[in-house]
Amino acid sequence: MVIKPASPAPRDLLQLSTVDVYSPPKYVSTIFFYKSVFGESLEIISERLKTSLSETLSRFYPLAGRIEGDKIICNDEGAFFTEARTYLLLQNFLKNNPHNTNSLPEFLPTVTPGEYAGTWPFLSVKVNFFGSRSGVAVTVSISHKICDAASVLTFVSDWAATAKAHESNDVVMNIPTFASTTIYPPHHSSFQSSSVGGLYPFRGKCATNRFFFKSSKIAKLKRRATSETVLVPTRVEAISDST
Repeated sequence: MVIKPASPAPRDLLQLSTVDVYSPPKYVSTIFFYKSVFGESLEIISERLKTSLSETLSRFYPLAGRIEGDKIICNDEGAFFTEARTYLLLQNFLKNNPHNTNSLPEFLPTVTPGEYAGTWPFLSVKVNFFGSRSGVAVTVSISHKICDAASVLTFVSDWAATAKAHESNDVVMNIPTFASTTIYPPHHSSFQSSSVGGLYPFRGKCATNRFFFKSSKIAKLKRRATSETVLVPTRVEAISDST
């Protein structure tokens, strides 16, 4: 299904920056695993994710658009959203597959790249529900054409805060700024986008690894990452700060 912004985009076109112009139209995916909250049905979780994603897209409206040449058309076509379910328990999956990365592609959204990147959605999300309401895996795939790792984390953090606000009725308003073009303006209006086919020969030469940290080590990293600006760093912040 397609999730569209809760409110229309405030502008029609956004110019790609020099960095984005020459970035390959390749998806970058991140998988987040969550334990389910006791008593919540899958239907409630699903609806909350969809509603909060729609609200978040209103602020991150370029992700709901499409690309044409060196511009983003903010036409509110929306993001792709799919769901899948398995009888496998989350704890069993994490316990039995500590070093196996071959199963991770099953959590990724199915996107078939075409010759023309303008047909691709910038954002594709897949929600995987584990058996017996044991947990959820949320995979976020965003086109590297318009997002880097920092941008992805900013979007995911805002989406998570918006979803959490639905539980506590808190108001979340985090307005991002899309100013990369003013910092890195394109040299000229005509350009040749990076070739998608040129990326494929490198398949098979990449290695995927999973890193595990003991709770005692994470606690030590959190203490080391504490600062005046971040008094109580999260586990992700502590580990990211050390890498």
